[in-house]
This record gives sequence, C-alpha cells and structure tokens, in this order.
Amino acid sequence: MNTLPRGRLEVGPLLNRLVATGRVGEEDARKVPLTPSMKGDKPEHPINHIARYGLADLERPGKALGDDALVDWVAQQYGQPAFHVDPLKIDVARVTEVMSFAFAQRHHILAVEVHADRVVIASAEPGVSDWEENLRQVLKQKIERVVADPADIARYTVEFYSLAKSVMG
Repeated sequence: MNTLPRGRLEVGPLLNRLVATGRVGEEDARKVPLTPSMKGDKPEHPINHIARYGLADLERPGKALGDDALVDWVAQQYGQPAFHVDPLKIDVARVTEVMSFAFAQRHHILAVEVHADRVVIASAEPGVSDWEENLRQVLKQKIERVVADPADIARYTVEFYSLAKSVMG
C-alpha cells in the first residue's frame, strides 16, 4: 500500500511518515535538516541523508534507524519488497545486458536478477515508474520492482558495468 506520495522521495514527507507511523520520535526527527547534503554534484538521497543522523528506531529499542532499516521501511510503505544487494550473488554478465549503463544511471536503477520470465530491478525511488514501460517494451518480460539502498545502487551500477566492460574487452 502506497502511503507516501508518488514521485521522488523527499526528506520532509519521509520524516513526517516516520513520525506518523511511530518509527521515530517527533523531537528526534526535527534534528534532520530538510535539505540533503551534496555528494559531489548531486544531493544525497533522502534515505541515506536521514539514516546518517542515526535517529532512534522506536521499533528496535537501543538501535539507530540505519540505511538497511530505512530501506526496509520505505519498501513496506510502497508495498514493494526490499532488496539488499550482495554482489557475490549477482550474475553481473546477465544483469548488465538488461539495460545500458546510461539508462541505469539516468534512472538510478539496477537489474539484480534475470529469470526466464522476469527481470528484477532495484530502485531507491519506489514512487517513480517513468522508466518501466520503456524497459518492458525492450525486454518483452515482466519487471519485478524491489527497493534497495540508493548508495548501493550507485556503487554497484558503476562496479558491475565496469567489470562487464573489462570482461568484454
């Protein structure tokens, strides 16, 4: 069930929903600036930005709301499975054939599994789907969406495509 707005995730609405669902306290949430820090020439993703502040996770007393817990929570809010990227379990050659590096980077997505009848695509933006129809038409397969850590998607997109290019070379 989508309880967050469609479109790109934003810090303010995420914090409001975290408080509304009882995941973090209101006072704790106020510690997080609404404008993400810049990472190079791009703003830090809201998931990583919020996690960096180590808010007390009220569902797990004594623990901070880190990247993994926040990804799991966002996935649940959008009714999509969470996916924690393990590069040792991914067939890099197959997943990099699904889409171009440019397409993956432009849409901040990463193929993580390729099956005979479907392709599993990780995204850190569960409310954004403008890329889906184009990819479905090209692949002629079902797309299964999962939510993953945006930092992992960025990192492994570069690593996987670089590895695939080296192997092809």
